[in-house]
Amino acid sequence: MALEKSKQPTGLAFLRRAPTHIRVLNKIVVIPLDNPKNSFHFHPFIESYSHTVEPKVLKQEFGLFSASTYYRNGLSTNQFQVTIVLPAVSATDAKNNHTKLARFKMLVTPSIRDLQRGTGMVKMSIDPMMEQQVGYITAFSEEINLEAGFANGYPKVIKISFTLSVDEIRKEIFGNKKATPIRVAAEDKLPQATSSANTGKRATNASTARTVMVAVGKKPKRKKKK
Repeated sequence: MALEKSKQPTGLAFLRRAPTHIRVLNKIVVIPLDNPKNSFHFHPFIESYSHTVEPKVLKQEFGLFSASTYYRNGLSTNQFQVTIVLPAVSATDAKNNHTKLARFKMLVTPSIRDLQRGTGMVKMSIDPMMEQQVGYITAFSEEINLEAGFANGYPKVIKISFTLSVDEIRKEIFGNKKATPIRVAAEDKLPQATSSANTGKRATNASTARTVMVAVGKKPKRKKKK
């Protein structure tokens, strides 16, 4: 936890009166790759932070005496587990934390439309501990501190824990480029998407007709351009 002043508040006493001389320097930036304009950031107290790397290393034995050797067999599994506390010293802070947290939760609870439109990948950085990474939020939990109370209906203290799993292939190949949404077959789309389904059927029928005509020795007619 980094503060501008050496004097730090104890417990939840700082919530009783807005300490204008104190500002949390920690900063977490979250950028959804499907919609970078919908990015947000927090200035939280960081309660815990851990970084786990599991290399893909295999063991193999050779010969009569089973001599062991090791070799790499792929990219490492790279995960960050973080627990943060979002304090609010005013009703405005409490509302802003609630709004940003709602955006955060949308990344881990996508709707059917969200699944069709994008990948759900994010860019995230935690200053000063973690440089920008690209991956998925693979775990999320929220806890509201009821003892701290509420401000205009919004909780004053919220604790969240999450896991960021880095997508090593995307990181290696695409770097910081925008993610490409995964295309969904026409039959898997919602009933409202009738135009896309009809377009797909027409293309399939035309392709089948050309294949049949070529098989029987006829050349498919091409439409003349006007």
